[in-house]
Amino acid sequence: MVREEFITKRLLHPLQQGRQDCHEIFKESHQELTSKGGEWLNTISNSCSVVATLVAGVSFATTATAEGGIKEDSSKLTFKRHPRFLLYAVSSLIALVFSVTYMVTFLVILTARRKMGDFERRLPRKLFLALTCLFISIRAMLVCFCGSHFFLLKDVL
Repeated sequence: MVREEFITKRLLHPLQQGRQDCHEIFKESHQELTSKGGEWLNTISNSCSVVATLVAGVSFATTATAEGGIKEDSSKLTFKRHPRFLLYAVSSLIALVFSVTYMVTFLVILTARRKMGDFERRLPRKLFLALTCLFISIRAMLVCFCGSHFFLLKDVL
């Protein structure tokens, strides 16, 4: 009880006398750092948004294209039951989903407000989520391309 009263009185004392508390001093002294952090975040988000758009476009093209084509007589996929086609289709879909996710996340970062408290948890978490989705999408796209090359080189391998 005595400690709580002491701490409360000690923290309220500067406010009662019209002086700044520790949070206000921190905000004023780190205002330039906040603006530089916002500029850095904009630069990173713009660069990654370009990559995100390219990966999303490629992922969409591979998802929309059926590897091996369609049989003319039955309108079914040529490699529908083939395990490599399943690898190709699933990895293509994963790449598309994660590329759209990180594209949206980078747009959220670009349009987010940049207050001091946002740099503490919100923006780093969004940036981490976006970069994680970016790497997952690129890996899935690589698996998709490897799967499609197995179809091209099936007679050679």
